[in-house]
Amino acid sequence: ISGLLTAVVAVIFARTIRGDLKAASVEDGKLKIKRGRTGTRSPRKPDEKTGGLLDQGDADNDISSDDEAVEDLTGWKLVHADVFRTPANGGVLAALVGSGTQLVFVVAGLIILSCFGILNPSFRGGFISVAVALFVLAGLISGYFSARVYKTFSGQFWQKNCFVTATLFPGLVFTIVFILNLFVWAQASSTALPFGTLVGLVALWLLIQLPLVYIGSWYGYVRVGAWSHPIRASTIPRQIPQQSWYIRSWQSVLLAGLPAFFVVAIELMFVFKSIWQDKSGYYYVFGFLAVVAVMLVAVVMEVTVIAVYIQLCSENYHWWWHSFMVGASSSFWIFAYCVYYYFNHLHIHGFVSSLLFFAYSGLACAVYALLTGTIGFLTAYAFVRRIYGAIKAD
Repeated sequence: ISGLLTAVVAVIFARTIRGDLKAASVEDGKLKIKRGRTGTRSPRKPDEKTGGLLDQGDADNDISSDDEAVEDLTGWKLVHADVFRTPANGGVLAALVGSGTQLVFVVAGLIILSCFGILNPSFRGGFISVAVALFVLAGLISGYFSARVYKTFSGQFWQKNCFVTATLFPGLVFTIVFILNLFVWAQASSTALPFGTLVGLVALWLLIQLPLVYIGSWYGYVRVGAWSHPIRASTIPRQIPQQSWYIRSWQSVLLAGLPAFFVVAIELMFVFKSIWQDKSGYYYVFGFLAVVAVMLVAVVMEVTVIAVYIQLCSENYHWWWHSFMVGASSSFWIFAYCVYYYFNHLHIHGFVSSLLFFAYSGLACAVYALLTGTIGFLTAYAFVRRIYGAIKAD
C-alpha cells in the first residue's frame, strides 16, 4: 500500500504538476501563460508607441489570445488567488493542530524510549508517568504551532487561542476520566484513581502545562510570526463549480482512511490482545510498532497529498479542514474495529465494564485522530506552498 501510494505521489509531482508549472506562472497576482515561438506575440507595454490601427489590431489579437489561453486552463492553477484564503473556524483548527503536534511529540517519545528498553514491564507505572510528563512538557510545542497557525489565519487574539489550546483537549480528557472514575468509585473497585492523583493531574495541567503553552504561544505569535504565503488571496472569493460526488461527500473522506487503517490493522490486533486479554496487560514488541508507525505516517502524508490535489484540480480551494479530516479519517475504522473486537473476542459483562471499554477506546481514537489529522494538515500545507510557490518563482 505504501509503495503504491508513493508511486502515485511521484507521478503527481514528476509529471502532472511539473508539466503544469512549465505552462503557467503568476505575475502581480494574475495567471500568465507561457508561449513558444509559434504562439502569438506578447501584448505591448502601455508606454510603447504604436503605429496606428493595424498595430492596435495586432495587440488586441494578442490580448484575446491570452484570454483564451487563460480560459483553457483548468484545475489547481485557477484557484491560485483563493488557495490561501483563511478557512472557517480557523481558531479551532489552529488549536487542534497545536494539540496534535503535542501528541506527536508524546507518542514519538514513548516509542523511542520503549524501543531502547527504558520503558519496560519492570518499571511499574512508568509508561503512564512518562506519558504525562512528556505531555506536560510538550505544551511549549503545542502553543508554538497553534499560535503560528492562528496568526497565519490572521487571528488577532492570541491569548484566547492560547487558552483554547491549553484547555480543549486536556479538559476533554480529564472530564472523561473523571466521569469514568465516578462509576469505578461507585463499585468500590481498587482500580479507581485516588482523589489525590486527580488533584495532582489538575495541578500539573493548570500550574505547569498552561504556562508552558502560554510561553510557546507568545514565542510563536509575537517573536516568530505567521508563515508567509507565496501568493496573496484575492479580495473576492472565487465561485466553486459543482463538485463530483467523490469530492463533496463525507464517504470519500472515510474511504481515504482505509489505506492507513490497513497499515495498522494487523498490529492493532496484537496491541488489543496484549491490553485486553493477556494477564500482563503490557505490549512488548515496540520495534515492530515503531516500523508500523513510520509506515503509518508515510501513508497518511501520501493519502492527504493525493486527496488535496484531487480537490484543487476540481477548483475547490477549501482544503484546510479537508486535509485534517482526511488525515484523521482512519480513526473511524479503528473505532469500528474496537466494536468488532468487543463483540467477537471479549467476554465483558456489566454496564460499567462495557462503558470503560468504549469510553477509553473512543478516547484513544480521538488521540489518534488528532495525531494523524495534524500530520495530514501540515503535509498538505507544505505541499500547497510548494506547488504554488513554484508558480510564483517561475
